[in-house]
Amino acid sequence: MSRTANILIALLTLCTTVFAQNTALFWSAFDQGFAASQSSSTIMKSVVGQAFVGFAQSSNTQHGAGFLANALLHEADSVTGVIVYSRSGATRTIWMRATDGSFDTMVISGGSWPRLSHNSRYILFHKGNGDPAHQGMFLYDLQTRTDTLLRGNNDYLVCYDWFDDDYHVVFDQVCGIYIMNSDLTGFTTLYQVNCYDDAPVARPGSWAIAHHSNTGIILTDSLGVNRHQLSNTGAGDYWPSWSPDGQWIAFMRRLNDTTYNYYKIRPDGTGLTALTTFTTTQATFKEGGAWTRDASKIIVAALINGVQGMYAIATDGSKNIELVQTAAGDPIDFVGSVTGNVNIQLTDINEEGKEIPTHFELFQNYPNPFNPATTIGYSLQSDSHVELRLYDILGREVTTLVNEVQTAGHHSVRFDAGGLASGVYFYRIAIHSDKLQSGGFVETKKMILIK
Repeated sequence: MSRTANILIALLTLCTTVFAQNTALFWSAFDQGFAASQSSSTIMKSVVGQAFVGFAQSSNTQHGAGFLANALLHEADSVTGVIVYSRSGATRTIWMRATDGSFDTMVISGGSWPRLSHNSRYILFHKGNGDPAHQGMFLYDLQTRTDTLLRGNNDYLVCYDWFDDDYHVVFDQVCGIYIMNSDLTGFTTLYQVNCYDDAPVARPGSWAIAHHSNTGIILTDSLGVNRHQLSNTGAGDYWPSWSPDGQWIAFMRRLNDTTYNYYKIRPDGTGLTALTTFTTTQATFKEGGAWTRDASKIIVAALINGVQGMYAIATDGSKNIELVQTAAGDPIDFVGSVTGNVNIQLTDINEEGKEIPTHFELFQNYPNPFNPATTIGYSLQSDSHVELRLYDILGREVTTLVNEVQTAGHHSVRFDAGGLASGVYFYRIAIHSDKLQSGGFVETKKMILIK
């Protein structure tokens, strides 16, 4: 049975729940694998476009109900999953992107810094005061589309994480590390030692905890016993994250005000390995970061060479990194959880930190289908003359997006089709470079505009 058929079957099995939540839901014909019908409170889109999104309002937070992402994507025997992340901006938002890129959609408006539970039902997140130092910790239920305040707008609750049981939560606040249950019971103080103890993360398969402080990466257990600094870490090491098997800790290390690097280390302080080696290039990693299920990559938010977005860092020490394509929107400021594998090709980094693609490539526009804007990306192995043109279904040229010499690297162009009619369009790239034989590199891809 095809994956699409499996998805539709799963969708149908949830109809009872969906109708109980929203009796206004209705269905219409799918066109090109995309349904655009909607009621006043529900928008239904097929898996080719976006995940099911139903809007509700609760406690001044707008929710795009993403509970189908759990049923359709978080399968025990599948490598497909979701990346849960947030975007900054006037209205902070939480998003889910399929690890295979099949959708990228907002699930919460008015929240930030999400951590998905292991069973993919709940999200811990920040909400409240615009000052990050005074935001509350909330729990959002992806099935019921409701949120619950766990800790109020107290000072400096930086971050939090789930233990394996999806019931106990570890978090920092003011000058301590604490544990509580997701049903608001069992509040326990582990210790109040250092006001710089922040960003605790729970070790998979155990009750151990790692967090950063102003002296380095700290390890302890769920009783707050044996608090100690991890060997070979020091001041300027921040935001630890555990590998899925609990055998490695990744963290960022500050080189100067604008340049950071990523490292991994064993919990016993051995095996320190540089994963990136930026020196003079601006490379600022944002808070958070999460490993893929196969532990081959760490997904982070970062600003690298002036390009802010989501990046995948190889964990094998090869120094390879790649920009992950995401939907257009506000800057990404936090990656909290990854439940699958991200199968994209990583590129080399030279000593200056510049990404050098190993081949010429035209990427599928994203999102697709789209309305009204989409982004087209491509890679240049060397300095090249690039022509990127858009054509309608009859082969008539609609517009020229690029016609110039560009340097080696990754490039993208945002295309706004506000003045075009719905339909199928084609974009064609022609690359001329000394690296290519006569004829150059030419490729064409299809895009779908739906209004």
